[in-house]
Amino acid sequence: MNREELVAMLTENGIDAELYGTGVAKTIDHLLREINCGETTLDVANSKLVRRVRVMQIEVYSETDDGHSIRIWKLRETKQVFKDGRVRVRKLGFSVAEKMLPNEEPKDAVLRALKEELGVTEIISLRPITTEIPEVKESSSYPGLYTHFERYNTSVLIKHNNDGFIEEQPDKTTYFEWVLDREYSS
Repeated sequence: MNREELVAMLTENGIDAELYGTGVAKTIDHLLREINCGETTLDVANSKLVRRVRVMQIEVYSETDDGHSIRIWKLRETKQVFKDGRVRVRKLGFSVAEKMLPNEEPKDAVLRALKEELGVTEIISLRPITTEIPEVKESSSYPGLYTHFERYNTSVLIKHNNDGFIEEQPDKTTYFEWVLDREYSS
């Protein structure tokens, strides 16, 4: 699919493509990239254009022990800063989310997400992967477009670094930081 075909498809389905790339919305090019790499498909359901995605949601934990207390840290994505200056503050219920590729197994998506977003290639432990009931809702990333989410969830324990993580992409920079989740006396 090319950009013109995508804009035509959105317009034919009553979606205003001019809203894309404004406020917290992603651009037409973001959606086109998702479609062309297989992370997203579009189809018509109940007379509405629907974006379909499979998403791996990962809680990332780490622990530190200073000899007096054991601290469990949870990683949080705090913001995305787009190259055009827009800032998208993030308050997600999980540390990392990654759209899955076609035919990708959930565990493979976990490993790919941690490597791509955080540069992490070693995990200490991985909890069993669960699935949620699929959900359809209007997308904040793509105004007017409904999204069918198929979500998978897990948590991992990784080695602690004090600095958090920064992911650089061609269109944006994403910031992750550790927050104290709980503390125990050692």
